[in-house]
Amino acid sequence: MLVIQLFYGHDFGFHWGRIDCLAAEIEAGNIPARLYHQGFNGYGYASPLFYGDLFLFIPALLILMGVPSLVAYKLFVILCICACVLVSYYCGKKMFGTRASALCFTFAYAISSYYAVDIAHRMALGEIQAFIFIPLAFLGLHSILLKDGKYWYYLPIGLFCVLMSHTLSAAMTTFFLLAYALLHASKLSIKKINVIVLCVVVFLLLSASFFLPMLEQMFSAKFIATRSVEAIEVGTLKSNSLSIRELFSLFNIVPFQSTERFIPQGIGYLPLFLLLFRILCLRNVKFCNGDKYFLVANVCLFMGSNLFPWGNETVIDCLGSIQFPWRILNFSMLFFAFAVVDYSGHINHYKQSRFAFFVCVLSVIAFGSAYIPRVCGYAYYRITDYNIKYYKRLHDRLYLPAGTNDLDMQYRGEVIITDGDDVLFSRTENGGVLVQIDTTRCVGSYIDVPLIMYKGYTAVFEDAAGDRQILPIGYGENNVLRVQLDDITTNGTITIEYTGTTIQRVSFWISVISFAVLIAVLLWNNKKRKHPVVLADGASTLQ
Repeated sequence: MLVIQLFYGHDFGFHWGRIDCLAAEIEAGNIPARLYHQGFNGYGYASPLFYGDLFLFIPALLILMGVPSLVAYKLFVILCICACVLVSYYCGKKMFGTRASALCFTFAYAISSYYAVDIAHRMALGEIQAFIFIPLAFLGLHSILLKDGKYWYYLPIGLFCVLMSHTLSAAMTTFFLLAYALLHASKLSIKKINVIVLCVVVFLLLSASFFLPMLEQMFSAKFIATRSVEAIEVGTLKSNSLSIRELFSLFNIVPFQSTERFIPQGIGYLPLFLLLFRILCLRNVKFCNGDKYFLVANVCLFMGSNLFPWGNETVIDCLGSIQFPWRILNFSMLFFAFAVVDYSGHINHYKQSRFAFFVCVLSVIAFGSAYIPRVCGYAYYRITDYNIKYYKRLHDRLYLPAGTNDLDMQYRGEVIITDGDDVLFSRTENGGVLVQIDTTRCVGSYIDVPLIMYKGYTAVFEDAAGDRQILPIGYGENNVLRVQLDDITTNGTITIEYTGTTIQRVSFWISVISFAVLIAVLLWNNKKRKHPVVLADGASTLQ
């Protein structure tokens, strides 16, 4: 990736637009950014209220330091890939204790075909980030359920980081964390349940600055993303599910005939290898944790296939927001990785080495089947000096108020519409709109300004004497912001800007203080563990 051009994936334009918009918000001093003022051609887009952008500060700050935006994007993707491998190894080592187990876990999870598809084909930057932190959340839960709970804090921190990367992945991670806990229900005790409840509270406090403003918006209006049927942008759930052949196929240089699928590769033959290994090499081993993980992984495969009733209306209503059933392959690979490690623990050291070798080879083949053809194609572009034309696209529609016609909004332009006979003009300052009002003309009872209506906007009228008055606002035609003018009796200027809400401001400080307290507690506990205690005979030990 340091040599070839940046992969132009399906979601590339959207995430590139997010990074550039965030850089503009940081430069303007709008931190945290609740709204991208440049989004939708200056109409403003509340993507940050629904799609966490915490880690996008890295490429955004690189842009502000003078790094070209495409280079900043590429460096961030490379950083995410390296972080995913290192974090996976770290979690595998802490969960399973040996380097061999950590290596198997890393290859089965981080070196998987689905991750390669996210990087090279889809450029799904949200999922690419979420891949890093999902193992951290499971490390925390694993530590609570099966060990001494020393690493409990990774559960809320890992889940928070997933939420800040990709909202949908956070919801799915929560579901599969619950499944993991149920697999080990026999290990639960009152004390462990209390620790899990503590983790839930810590997570809610850490993520208050994100989920409270998001819930506030969702209670104030309906959005396309929250209406399952409308959220299916490309095809249907049924058409985006995979056949059994497609689930396991590799080296599909040309995507499948169905042009609406975004995933050209299956997961490979690791599941088949594990099944044969379990039957042939672990015949004398009773039902174990590896079998539980293997079962859950195959249930995930079933849900990603067209055998699952994705055409059922109830399923669509409940799971329509997932958009693409094959997203579940992420967690299928995670539980296959758990199964790999558990199965390896039932054989001797010599056989473990051979087992790990086969796991690594199968993982590399699966990863390479999706990655290598794309690299070769981009290497050919480099040889022929062909420069890819990249386009930004912050128009994914999902976080628009329900019923919004985004095409009409693009054609509408920057005009102000009123029910009066006069034509009004405006200017913009840092995303705000300023409108001059002359009462000697027929202005009308309201104006529709070129801004998408979100909770948090305010409209303030200031007359020539400097007196200020807050005006009522609401939804206008095609969900643009409408300002009521009934109370205006003198000439002046209306300033419309996104000032945020009380919940946004309070929740931000809740998260900041919660992080500070959590860090202080962890540092204090670490200091206590390292503090020497003098015994009666003069010797010392560690607590």
